[in-house]
Amino acid sequence: EEKLSMVSTVRGYLHSLIYRTQIYIDDFTDLVHILSELRRTDENVISSLRISTEHASALMELLDDNKGQAAPDRLLALHHEQKRTTWRCSNIIDAALNEGNHDSESMDTVGEVWLEWYVIRKGIEEIKRQNISELMDFQSTVVLSATDTRKEKYQGAIDNFIQQFGWMKQLWTSLSQLHTVGHFDYRTFSYDF
Repeated sequence: EEKLSMVSTVRGYLHSLIYRTQIYIDDFTDLVHILSELRRTDENVISSLRISTEHASALMELLDDNKGQAAPDRLLALHHEQKRTTWRCSNIIDAALNEGNHDSESMDTVGEVWLEWYVIRKGIEEIKRQNISELMDFQSTVVLSATDTRKEKYQGAIDNFIQQFGWMKQLWTSLSQLHTVGHFDYRTFSYDF
């Protein structure tokens, strides 16, 4: 709610620029002329602009009229090389990953399956993760997204994700069974793809 209020502050400040009807920007001098007519900024506007810019993609997804495509678009974004998206299956678990994950399926298994990727925020690279519960929710959202308007690129990515996720769950189940029956090679396991 606070972030949406900040977007409203930025929108109010830039209203004359965003909703102009007669002034078109043909070159840089036109832009400078338009910007020179804006009122002076205060710290509130500057802070709101910084935070709105920082959270722009999340806010656009939240406010997007085309919500049926948000999940497939996010799935396609995970295919970008700079994201370095990786499937992981391991019984060596980071406490932050397993936090709040008490799925009934995980009672019969050992370890965890998760999807991991990198994002850059404020010039710092961060690891983002989705555990098994979040992945199941994401899979449902992707599958139920606007099926009548899917393009070939979306359908291929969705099919690949569903297939990969199924393989990872099967791998997890098999590794858990090997661990549970006491196979020495699977006392600890960690695989990534």
